[in-house]
Amino acid sequence: MEENVDVELTENVELVQQDGVPEPEKVLDEKAIEYWTEEYNTKLEQMQAKQYLIEGGVKVANGVNAWLATEAKWIYSECIAVTKLMAELEQSIKNIKEGKTGQKFYLSLGPLTALNYLFQKTEGKGFHSAKKFADIAIPIIDTMNGSVNKDNEIMKRLEFGLATVKEGLEPAKDLMAGIEDEPEAEITE
Repeated sequence: MEENVDVELTENVELVQQDGVPEPEKVLDEKAIEYWTEEYNTKLEQMQAKQYLIEGGVKVANGVNAWLATEAKWIYSECIAVTKLMAELEQSIKNIKEGKTGQKFYLSLGPLTALNYLFQKTEGKGFHSAKKFADIAIPIIDTMNGSVNKDNEIMKRLEFGLATVKEGLEPAKDLMAGIEDEPEAEITE
């Protein structure tokens, strides 16, 4: 019986191809594909190298450090991310102490995302505990909701533009309108 099903499916596909409207050939604009690929790769590299500014400076950095060292909950598959996060956090604190970043606290995207994830798993008890945690969590959440989300939106639009030209279509002229980088809120190395 399975053989009959396969034969019927094959026959149905052939009928659709014979009776249906033929698909138009895609005309790919190689220059557009190259442009959108370059734009996408450039922004991806920038995001990977970018250091995101976290409001609150050294006070928040020290609070996050103390929280991560003693209170962060993780499972076995997260331990490497926690150690990498702690290493970057300690480097950021060292940069503040040495005056390399003034009193500004920066983290790159990977550790920032890992920290946000760990924060989302946190539970507490009582007002004082909530206040202490909010003092360090709110600046991280604000950065995630601000410049990180903005960069992610840019990446989505670039990915859409690239996919569009790979399909032989022209992306909307205003695809990237309304999104601008904010260089004062970041540093890149």
